[in-house]
Amino acid sequence: MTLIVVALLTPGHAAAHATEGGFVLLLPTDLYVAGGGMVVALTVLFLALAPRWRPETLLRPILTLPRAPGWCPALTQTLALALLFLLLWQGAFGPTDPLRNPLTLGLWTLFWILIVAVQALAFDIWRWVNPFAALARLIGLTGIRPPFANNRPSRWIAVVLFLAFSGFLLADPAPSDPRRLALFAALYVAATALGIALVGPRWLTRAEFLTFLMRTYRQTAIAGPARLGPNGWRIIRLGPPPLAGATFMLLLLGSGSFDGLNETFWWLDLLGVNPLEFPGRSAVITPTLAGLLSVNALLILAYSLSIRAGLGLARSDLAFATAFRVFAPSILPIAA
Repeated sequence: MTLIVVALLTPGHAAAHATEGGFVLLLPTDLYVAGGGMVVALTVLFLALAPRWRPETLLRPILTLPRAPGWCPALTQTLALALLFLLLWQGAFGPTDPLRNPLTLGLWTLFWILIVAVQALAFDIWRWVNPFAALARLIGLTGIRPPFANNRPSRWIAVVLFLAFSGFLLADPAPSDPRRLALFAALYVAATALGIALVGPRWLTRAEFLTFLMRTYRQTAIAGPARLGPNGWRIIRLGPPPLAGATFMLLLLGSGSFDGLNETFWWLDLLGVNPLEFPGRSAVITPTLAGLLSVNALLILAYSLSIRAGLGLARSDLAFATAFRVFAPSILPIAA
């Protein structure tokens, strides 16, 4: 009773927000599925009826572009590194509202949506804004020789790191929380710096998953090194990727597909969760991670069976492992 009296005698302002009930906006996914199926069917029909032709006759560069001086990317990469540190500072000490914090907006909107799209469609923008390249130069200025400079890190490290990133994006309870995002991003920058210090710049092209991802996506862009051509012309000239690179391409599609499936009514019903009374992401961490791994595993299995069946139908002497690598880049336009 005493506490009630004290509370009544010491009023204060209460922050609250009232609104109407939430709206559930259903997308016409049946139209999307039908449209996607028709595109695949028409593509197969075109390949079956089209005369034999060599891809390089169509997918070839048509214009020559001027090359930028070497100092230009170095300058912009250094500015990108400074911006990265500023964003990490803002994430750790700036506004806690994800819609107002520059780190959350910069990572999930500027980078993950805009820069990745430009990389896959237009040109190699990562060459200009890669902060880790500037970080490698700064570490090189110390004059300390990497103890494992002669070793080549496994590309499978990038594959595992990408899966871990996808798990964080899809299953973490609060991937947009500025403090939490700043912590994980700072740990990744520190781990990347350690990898560069131990192995050298080669760590970026083989094990650092963001650079690995961007080098993968740039194959579908219209602009390449001093060349401009139709989307995919670089794939023809690069040749088949290594096994880890081919698997990485499949994971791009598998993880993106599960991102579209995750938190849909169908998926939540499969988990036994009422979508209108969603308990929060923390309640479905394990099923989400299991779903991510399962979808990727099923995609790799389906792709492998398709390759095996195609080799059998064509009576090709091409080895399965080689075919697995050769046809993997055909996944990139879908994943992008």
